Amino acid sequence: MKQKKFNLGLKLWSTNLELISSAKKLYQAGFYQYIELFAVPGSYQNTISKWSNCQIPFVIHAAHYNAGMDLSDTTKFDSNKILINEAINFTNALSASHIIFHPGVKGNLRETARQLIAINDERLLIENVPLSSIDGKFVLLGSTPTEIRLLLVSVPKLGFCLDVVHACCSANSHTQSIQSIIDEFIALNPQLFHIADNKLETIIDEHLHFGTGSLPLKQIISQLPKSQRITLESTKNHNDFYNLARSEAEKYMPTDFIPRLATLSDMWDIYALANSPEVRLVSFSHDSISPEEHKKWYLTKLKDKKCHIFIITNISHQFIGSVRFDLTSSNLYTVSILITKQFRGIGLGPKVIQECSRNILNKHPPRYHIKAMILEGNIASLKSFLKAGYHEIGQTTSENNKSIELVFP
Repeated sequence: MKQKKFNLGLKLWSTNLELISSAKKLYQAGFYQYIELFAVPGSYQNTISKWSNCQIPFVIHAAHYNAGMDLSDTTKFDSNKILINEAINFTNALSASHIIFHPGVKGNLRETARQLIAINDERLLIENVPLSSIDGKFVLLGSTPTEIRLLLVSVPKLGFCLDVVHACCSANSHTQSIQSIIDEFIALNPQLFHIADNKLETIIDEHLHFGTGSLPLKQIISQLPKSQRITLESTKNHNDFYNLARSEAEKYMPTDFIPRLATLSDMWDIYALANSPEVRLVSFSHDSISPEEHKKWYLTKLKDKKCHIFIITNISHQFIGSVRFDLTSSNLYTVSILITKQFRGIGLGPKVIQECSRNILNKHPPRYHIKAMILEGNIASLKSFLKAGYHEIGQTTSENNKSIELVFP
């Protein structure tokens, strides 16, 4: 399977402490690769210890006009500095890669550039904005490629965050085509992207869920440079946050897995998984495995030309599990799959089984098949194999264990 093109970011506010558990699960399952955290003014002291324990990569979004900061306003220099320092504190404590700023509202871009230069930090990104504020009361600075280019030229080492919805709103305000303004913004070499859905002809960013607006998102996403960070910015109901965030990541940028052949360095990852209580419970032998026994078995399997072990990871190189195929006769393989606990129940099993099974059979003539033996009562495993295209051929009993036999294709 092809590696995913983008690293996805989950947008949260520093006060969203109740969502940390869901965010960690989404990260561990490979749906998101970082958190973009909006630094709510005055929240650092009471929240930083919680965020620091996440062990997740971060990007920080500094306060903007609605939260009291306006870099374009000379009269706000001192109050801006307080909010800037708080954003920097979050950035330093979380080892964040970037800090995102909005250009401003009531002043001019020369002042914005002056205040950004005064920060003197190589992690700064400037974000493009719509021409109109959300409430329609203000005209915002930084809605055009020309304005953003001016800041990039004026501020040494300043980077760019392209907000796709803001660009679409700006195109409507300036009677420019969405395609042309996206092209102009991409030419400015963005280091990070924001994306959500929105109404096609509006000038206001509504932060809609994918599929509930009318933007040509698939077309736009296909144009974005590969391997970039993209923060999903749609507003999510906290009561169903995990499912909404997961489905959004799956819908437009499906979480990929990466199969590769096992090596010596994978020995103990497989051992820890195979020896876990929940795996032993659904194995034909419930006995625990000693390290010596596993090492001897694993080294033998690596040398066996009739055995193929695939290691499954995600784009972040997290260990998902393993799939083993053993050639037991002239044209029949048996298969065994192990998935780590944190990656179960998210639909990966059937995809992994199908991908690896096809990989094996593609190396042989059509007469080759793969057989799976599922312990009776292991409903989750049975469902995964059936969804992967295996079909049941019967039942058997071995060493007092009843099992279901399946075959592919």
